[in-house]
Amino acid sequence: MPYGVKVLFDDPRVGKLFKDSTTQAILIKPVTVDFFGKEGIQIQRTQIPLMPSWAVTIHKSQGMTVSNVVINLGPKCNKPGQAYVALSRVQSLRGLALTEFTEKSIKVSRKMSFQTVSDLKNLPSSDEKAIITKPIKVKVIVDPVYHHDDNPTTPNVIVMSIVADDSGTIKCHISNEKDIVKKFFQKNASIVISKCTITTCDEEPQLNINMQSSIFLIPTFNLKQNLPLPLLPSFPTIKLTPIAEALKLPRKRQISIEGKITKIEPPIKVKNNSIDLKKVFLKDTTGMMQVSLWKDKASLPLSQGDVISFTGLQTSMFQNRPMASSTTHTQVKVSENQDLILIDTDDEYDQLYKDGTIIGIQNVICYNSCSNKQCRNKKLDSTNQCPRCSKIYPDDKLQKAYVSNLCLQTEEDLKSVTVFQKVFIQLFTIDENENRQAEDLTAALLQKLPISLKYKENDDIIQEIILL
Repeated sequence: MPYGVKVLFDDPRVGKLFKDSTTQAILIKPVTVDFFGKEGIQIQRTQIPLMPSWAVTIHKSQGMTVSNVVINLGPKCNKPGQAYVALSRVQSLRGLALTEFTEKSIKVSRKMSFQTVSDLKNLPSSDEKAIITKPIKVKVIVDPVYHHDDNPTTPNVIVMSIVADDSGTIKCHISNEKDIVKKFFQKNASIVISKCTITTCDEEPQLNINMQSSIFLIPTFNLKQNLPLPLLPSFPTIKLTPIAEALKLPRKRQISIEGKITKIEPPIKVKNNSIDLKKVFLKDTTGMMQVSLWKDKASLPLSQGDVISFTGLQTSMFQNRPMASSTTHTQVKVSENQDLILIDTDDEYDQLYKDGTIIGIQNVICYNSCSNKQCRNKKLDSTNQCPRCSKIYPDDKLQKAYVSNLCLQTEEDLKSVTVFQKVFIQLFTIDENENRQAEDLTAALLQKLPISLKYKENDDIIQEIILL
């Protein structure tokens, strides 16, 4: 038995890299082990504790995961992706040793290939979604077709289109996520699509585009030939919800309604002047509803008297009043039913306003306020400074604001309600710059009572009025 064994590595750095605890060369000495064999015979075994190692080619190592590996990335490593396969076998950098390495060993394929529509159609047919790994370069050849599913429990928007390359055409089902359709799927757009799926629908292949898909606009290109168009599905006629029923629905239900525009309020800026909002009042044979048009929908050229069809609206609630709001799915078009018969009411706003009479005054509070509209009549402090915008007003530039608690009589009740500056001025038609004591002002206002009106309120605060 030899005294020991020294291991000679092709590259001495490997031994140092995979050492356990010492910086010295390790002499591997024989080890003796005593044990009992069969029939109680004591046996003594002496051996050198070496374990055979193994080596494989990079090609055959695919799929392996190891904690320590020695890799030779020399001149023989000369195929695209070969270095990547080798380096990705090891679990961490601590277990990696390179015995030879040159930059020329790292090779990648410079050839980028696109799938064609013909390739997609030749995939094995299946009802399961197959993931498309290679991108496709196509041209959109029809305008998107929308269908709004008005199922109140599972509202959905179905958008279909057709794309093509020189090898053929294929239908696309697009999940209408944000602006995907608006940005990429307008007619004649040229795009690259990756990370999409394909299914078989009605025995025809169909691309499925969703929020995980990557889509890029590219310079436009022309198709070499006129290709036959597959038929898009014929969607059922959109179900219109009568306004009276829509007013009873819970919040966040998808609806489509049709009616005549009886009132349009001027567009305003909300949320720190960052978002456009326009309020439209729509009336059909059953009732009236406010439709809030947001962002780009606020700029639509609508006119009072138009009969309009709204699809893809969402029910909402503001100040305890049901209404509808536009969404990214909302579509607006002039209705073919221009002779729509409207609900018979004496006033266009009967459904939005309640009837009442102001018969008494509990108190009137008059104070100096900020004239900045963003501060909404904020009360000035003792130095005439607005605590919200910090503007300081001279004594000759002070503006008055009013808050009052009034006694409102309705058919069912007598209650106290609060009115603020805008409604107060409208009720009593006084000069807001008039400087009068609260007692004198109360006496003058009592002479104008009673006042009959239609009103909208929220939590006993009157928001809007129509004087009768």
